[in-house]
Amino acid sequence: MLLLTRGPGCSVLSVRGPEEFTYNSYNSSIPLLHLNPYTWMQAASIIYVDAPIGTGFRTCRQQETYQFLLKWSVKHPQYVTNILYIGGDSYSGIPLTMIVQKVFDGNANRLRPYLNIQGYVLGNRKTDDYVDDNSQVPFAYQVTLISKELYEDIVEACGGDFVNVNTSNEACKIDLDAIDQVHGNAPLSLS
Repeated sequence: MLLLTRGPGCSVLSVRGPEEFTYNSYNSSIPLLHLNPYTWMQAASIIYVDAPIGTGFRTCRQQETYQFLLKWSVKHPQYVTNILYIGGDSYSGIPLTMIVQKVFDGNANRLRPYLNIQGYVLGNRKTDDYVDDNSQVPFAYQVTLISKELYEDIVEACGGDFVNVNTSNEACKIDLDAIDQVHGNAPLSLS
């Protein structure tokens, strides 16, 4: 499995790696590590990659994760026939599907080495700012964080667009404020 990072400033090593930080008894010194009994490495060999540039510990100027994967496979031919999955979550939802497509395209164009990709794993993904942000209100309703009445009011007041809110639309702003109070987050959005 090729595992990509969560997002800018975050290292992929924080994702179910072989070791974890020991938080209990932490005293501001160098943190201790312990073996992670729930590591994903019990089920798969994992290549952890901080990508794109600027995430985690990535310092390489090479931007192409697909090229990295090809070069890694040439250098480690014993793994080329293994089943490959590409995984990630959060921010990696943006580049991950493009990388998977490049692998499929490379295989179709008979680039070598052939990568035995079987699929991808994408959890809690970020895909598009508008779609992701606009889905917060329906999600809050679906998991019963807001009432049916408030949900119906805000859909009508905002016309289903909870991101590009006209600042003169008082009814929509009031309903968005009510939702913000329910879950205590920053305002969903007001443009």
